[in-house]
Amino acid sequence: MLDSQEQRLSKLIKILSKTKPKKNGEEFESLDGCLAKGSVIVYVWRQHDAEVVAENINAAGISGGVVVYHGGMDSSSRSKAQSRFMRGKVRICVATVAFGLGINGQIAGVVHLYLPSSPEHYIQEIGRAGRDGRPAKAVALVLRDEIFIRHSLAHSDLISKSQVNALLLFLHQ
Repeated sequence: MLDSQEQRLSKLIKILSKTKPKKNGEEFESLDGCLAKGSVIVYVWRQHDAEVVAENINAAGISGGVVVYHGGMDSSSRSKAQSRFMRGKVRICVATVAFGLGINGQIAGVVHLYLPSSPEHYIQEIGRAGRDGRPAKAVALVLRDEIFIRHSLAHSDLISKSQVNALLLFLHQ
């Protein structure tokens, strides 16, 4: 479990990077370098997150290239990004959930940078890797706070009467 966005991005970079032997007998963390090869989909929540994460991957010099895919792009740009990824012209696609339906390529791994909205979404999205019959990896880089937020959102019906009353009192002041 991670505590900050910086830790999450750092861990993502380690997962996507080739590992180097460590000095003084230090060992690698188990996920370091596990997706240094092959095509990888990195799922994020928002369009802005996709852009920022792709910039971080590029800045880290991860090999193979990266494209962004999200619903805020025009259809031509989305189509080009998907085509480049599926033809192996770039190795990593940072995308919102808008990406992946009908994909039957050689996807080596799926990384969720944020907790998906439901177990069903998670299963559907990780199922996009390994469809070619090869072994694949699924990694979720979740922050501690996200578990409580997602649980709260998943189990709340609507805003409560006390919350509405508190808001009205605040606005009336």
